[in-house]
Amino acid sequence: MIERRITLTDIINGETETYQITHSILKDCHENVLKAIIVLLQLMYFTGPNKDVTTPEGEFHSYVWHQYIGAPHSFRACYLLYERGHYLTAVIIFRSLLESFIQCRFAFNHKDMVRIIWSGQKCAIKGKKKKITFKEMFDEISPGYYEKIYGEQLSGFAHGKIGADIFRVKRESTTVGKVIMIPKFDEDLASYVINQVIALQFGYLNFFSKFFPDGVSSITKDFAEEYNYSKRWLYEYINSHRRTKSPSSEWHKHMDAFMGISIAQ
Repeated sequence: MIERRITLTDIINGETETYQITHSILKDCHENVLKAIIVLLQLMYFTGPNKDVTTPEGEFHSYVWHQYIGAPHSFRACYLLYERGHYLTAVIIFRSLLESFIQCRFAFNHKDMVRIIWSGQKCAIKGKKKKITFKEMFDEISPGYYEKIYGEQLSGFAHGKIGADIFRVKRESTTVGKVIMIPKFDEDLASYVINQVIALQFGYLNFFSKFFPDGVSSITKDFAEEYNYSKRWLYEYINSHRRTKSPSSEWHKHMDAFMGISIAQ
């Protein structure tokens, strides 16, 4: 007998059930990840005065402003998918947020190259005209991440390589598996998404004061409390995860480098 065909109603019901379980099990994450999104959204009122875009500092200010202005919306979209069990699509959005952030980090170190980074133009590197690659950007901040995590995991997921199979098929063996057609809470996949999101949120908040130093001084006292609370909660969550999982894990070492945890305020 052929099983009943899955409908959109089944998908919506699966999302609703996953949403409820996610909030029940990961309630603390829900409340504080959303607070961090609100903080990031409102930080855009404190980016400081416009700068002369014909100067490296001005070009950098404009570049990071454009990267940051869309970040709260992308974090929100990522979270909506995560809490409803669409883990693969959430990871794809996370990857985009990470790429934007790494470009900001790289541009901060090379303000004279902002236009090249932003436009994707070729430039002279070691005597050759070439584009600056993501590998070069990642390697400058944390060597090894590009090959081991970004390339093997995140890019593979985004481009439909074999690794993406873990989000769609539950396998009993290499030849036997069940296709997951309806969203369903999976603690391992949910944790994979939310741990990375929290680390990246911390990075965006932590580097805001470095990317927009002229604007930070105008932050109001009440909003500063919200900003500092979110940074503190995200930082403590990451450290708690570090203690309970693997204090010396390769992933944590890379996240420390990317998100500036060693120089957290």
